[in-house]
Order: sequence, then structure tokens, then C-alpha cells
Amino acid sequence: IKLQAVVEDEYITYTIEPSAIELTIKKSKSIKVTGKTKAGKKVSLGSRIEWTSSDESILTVNGASAKALAEGNGSLTATFQGKKLTVPFSVKPKLTKLTASSPTVELTSGGTATVRITAVYENGKTVDATAGAQWKATSAKVAKVAGGTITAVAKGSTTVKATFEGKTVSIRVKVSK
Repeated sequence: IKLQAVVEDEYITYTIEPSAIELTIKKSKSIKVTGKTKAGKKVSLGSRIEWTSSDESILTVNGASAKALAEGNGSLTATFQGKKLTVPFSVKPKLTKLTASSPTVELTSGGTATVRITAVYENGKTVDATAGAQWKATSAKVAKVAGGTITAVAKGSTTVKATFEGKTVSIRVKVSK
């Protein structure tokens, strides 16, 4: 009887890239695993690792490729040479646009108006982004803004911009008197 055996070096450490997966819905990411042997040799193990998702309805994995399906969190796990490997994941819907409750505001000097910002995501979810947005008036001489409240300073026109998760919405401000 002949038996064929494969003797493999023992891996003492593993490097997983990325160490945590953050994706938007329908996007994919490859997982790279590098093992380091006792002798210090680094070996790419990505194709030999079999990952399992904690929730296949949120994120699936095929070989070394993870694909996001729905919003949620969980982890990918694998066992290699008796060692457990774990990669946490987070799937968020992509922000598609920001909308302002009032695209144009007309005020008299000293007057105020509050504008609400709504974030609209690819899955139809909406979030009030007013408090979380970064606000800026292009001309502080005409109007100032903080947390969605626009205060007229002097006669003129300016634009107030609200930025949230990389998207920006503009509000035209006209101050009379």
C-alpha cells in the first residue's frame, strides 16, 4: 500500500486584510490571509480558507470574496490548522442624496429660519441628518448657520451648505433690509 502525505509547515500567526469589512449593499470585497510559519516564511492562504458568514442574508462569501446583500452586522469565521479566524463585517446602504426642507430661504436682517436635512439611502431608508450634518455659510457677512438654524446678519445673498456622509445639499439664502 502506498500512501501519499503532504507535510505542511505550521502557521504561528495570521494577517487578515481587511481586519474588518465595511461595505455598502451589492458591493464585494476580497479577503487576503497571510500565514507566517515558525521559520518566518510568509505564505498567502486566501484561496485555502473557507469562510462562513454569521448571517447569509446580510453578507455571503464565496472563496475569498465577500458580497453584501442587506444592511446589518455580523462576522466571518474560518478554522485553519485548528486556529479560529474571525473578521467582523458591517453593511450599510449607500447614501444616494440629501434633501433640504427648504431649498430657498428669505429672511430680514436678524431673522432666523430652521432647515431640516434628510438623507435618502439606496434601500429607501431616510434619516434626519440635520444634527449630524456639517453646516457652512459661504458668506458669514450675510448669514450664519448652526445645526440647521440660519440667522440673517445683513442684506445680501449667500448659500448655506450642509454636508453629511460625503454628500452636500445647498440652500439659497436671501436677506432683505
